[in-house]
Amino acid sequence: MSTIWSGQSIQPFAICRASRNTGSAIHGNKLAALILLFLGSAVWADDSRFQLVRDSTVPSNISPYVAKHSDDLILWHSLAPHSLELARHLNRPLLVSSGYLSCYWCHRMAEDTFSNHGLAEFINHHFVPVIMDREVHVEEDRSLQSFMQETRGISGWPVIVIMTPHGYPVFGYSYTGPDSLMTSLQDFVTNWSQSASGISDSAYADSRQRRQNQLSGGRSVAGLSSLELLQRFLTQANAATDMTFGGFGMNTKFPFVPQMNMLVELSALNPDPEVMAFIEITLNTMLDSAIIDSIEGGMFRYSETRTWNKPHFEQMLYSQALMSKLLLRASAVFGNHRYQVAGLNMLDHMVKNFKLDSGWYASSLSAVSSDGVDGGYYLWSHRQLEEVFGSDWTQRIEDRLPDEDYVLPAPMESAKDVQAIILKHRSARPRERDEKPVLGWNGLVLSAMAYGAALDDRFIGDAQTLAKLLIREIQRDNLPVIADDEESQLSTLETYVQVASGLLDWWQIIDDPEVLEGVLGLLNESMVKFREQEYWMEAEALLPEAGMGTIAVPDRQIPSASGQWYRLAMLMRSIDPELAGPLVETMQEMEETQSLMMHEEAFYHATYILARLLKDLSGQS
Repeated sequence: MSTIWSGQSIQPFAICRASRNTGSAIHGNKLAALILLFLGSAVWADDSRFQLVRDSTVPSNISPYVAKHSDDLILWHSLAPHSLELARHLNRPLLVSSGYLSCYWCHRMAEDTFSNHGLAEFINHHFVPVIMDREVHVEEDRSLQSFMQETRGISGWPVIVIMTPHGYPVFGYSYTGPDSLMTSLQDFVTNWSQSASGISDSAYADSRQRRQNQLSGGRSVAGLSSLELLQRFLTQANAATDMTFGGFGMNTKFPFVPQMNMLVELSALNPDPEVMAFIEITLNTMLDSAIIDSIEGGMFRYSETRTWNKPHFEQMLYSQALMSKLLLRASAVFGNHRYQVAGLNMLDHMVKNFKLDSGWYASSLSAVSSDGVDGGYYLWSHRQLEEVFGSDWTQRIEDRLPDEDYVLPAPMESAKDVQAIILKHRSARPRERDEKPVLGWNGLVLSAMAYGAALDDRFIGDAQTLAKLLIREIQRDNLPVIADDEESQLSTLETYVQVASGLLDWWQIIDDPEVLEGVLGLLNESMVKFREQEYWMEAEALLPEAGMGTIAVPDRQIPSASGQWYRLAMLMRSIDPELAGPLVETMQEMEETQSLMMHEEAFYHATYILARLLKDLSGQS
């Protein structure tokens, strides 16, 4: 499966948990249900609104991933109020599947499992099936991943979760074959028919417990200084470093850009030989490995191995934006021209392969080739290389996938023509692109483009085009998750701060007061929309377990939204203290109500800790 971070897996669900009498309020609708039965259930049966038929919103869904499933045997519904209402009125469990277009294992799940006639018929008869794009319904997906991590020890995509009709999770699956899934669903349906109310009560109680655990683990603590938090971060980062191959961890390797950025900035402030050695080992190993496509300069999402040599071949827009900026910054701090070349190449790659005719940037490039091969666009067989380069191709081409049937080619130092030849042949290969422009990720692109434009004038035009689109978008009352989505009423804190961050970085290039006013407006608006007392709400959400408040949003593969908000507020205050006046109170509140988890898991709060440290060093009180 396409992983976030995997723990130990267990076998698919077979037997439902025992019923638990919780006295939960969710079943306060039983009286209404009895009244409906008394009046005659045929009233609902004759109403087409409450029959499981094809959902007309799926083919026109803003997500290409969801729209692609419109002709499936399974009668998928979009994640929307009407789908949740349907489940409640039919008293059917929801079967919610979350994935994204560029995900290889999502593709396999569709081909191997969801296309099975018997399984599709069973699902249509017993569930309300809902399919969603994890890049559109960000917060709902996070709640599913959190549930999977807690109950199964795994998380990633695709994820399929059985839920009660009111949206409380019962059990989840990663990639699962049709026979195993059918057996498990049959067992669930048997148990549901015997004790629907008991299963619902248990799911509701478990959800309340998870919420309580989150509030307890995230409770505020006083007196944590920036230096204490920094020391905790360094201790935890040091425990996870791989000084042989770079990066963090000894198995699956993710780039962990927020943490790497923290170390680069610390090296700029106070150079430490061991920290700098680790950064150079990490960046050099990555640039020489299969995690980077040496032909076009793009970066794959992660590697399954410690040595970075078994990538998952999807390329995410946020990966390109964050890594290009990290490389450019590392070049400035370390004086290493190689990092600058790699960072600018990655920007070129975004412009060439991600940029849409509209000026927006697509969310990802698919891992799956037209013949269903993971990474097929990038890979060559030995025979193909011999036909193009001759039998001595090994003298000109390095294989970055050792011990595999296919070659991920990289030109050797002396073979300058190899890159152009491979690129020419690639152009004949189809590569699917998810063309929905995730608005926040486009903000990340502008940040990277602004940094690149300061080094190379050729990026100024692309940055300017994107900045104009973002400025136009922020005139709306509500920033949508997907750019130009006129219908969506949902948004995320992440969207607001990523757009604001991109515009602030661009302002430093052009010094336009209109841009600065836009940044201030976004920060103020995000406080109103997403902050309640001392908690940040990451998003407006449709599922009841999504959208839980948190004191501090952790760094994921994308920097923390709350940490970024604090950083931006701090920068705005340094630019114009009077202009940033309304932000100061929230900054102080964030300093006074820090999360216990921020201390215990400081590694995942690098963005906030760095911003806090820089604020202290700047002399802001």
